[in-house]
Amino acid sequence: PTPPPDMEDDDEWEHAGNKHINKRVLLYADEAGLPDPDIVNPPPGSVRLMGTIYCWLPAHKSNFFNDNGQLDALWRCRWDDRYLSPQDLEEHEVIRGAAQYEREGLRVSNGANRKSTGPQTPGHPAPSPAPGAPH
Repeated sequence: PTPPPDMEDDDEWEHAGNKHINKRVLLYADEAGLPDPDIVNPPPGSVRLMGTIYCWLPAHKSNFFNDNGQLDALWRCRWDDRYLSPQDLEEHEVIRGAAQYEREGLRVSNGANRKSTGPQTPGHPAPSPAPGAPH
């Protein structure tokens, strides 16, 4: 089968064999609207971007050097917003994005930037407010 257009350059990338494959991540957009893995404490109203890690490039195949000058692996994320190109992330960025998704992903997965009405369990709606309580 022919790969989708955004995967055509993924020939050297591996689509299995790594714990981060198929992980969901949540990053915040920078001022230009692009995912920025360095935003940890976003200001109120920040745009949330969610995606899925779909392949990785082991360090021995990579030409990416980390801050210590060593070859390092990369993970490629396909954003739910198909207008954004896939983005290569370092492992610490994948871990941070996955943790942010775990903390916030369930609250926004059914609508971007929707406010949570309380704890939610997948497949179960949030509890209804008590009669007469403010909404």
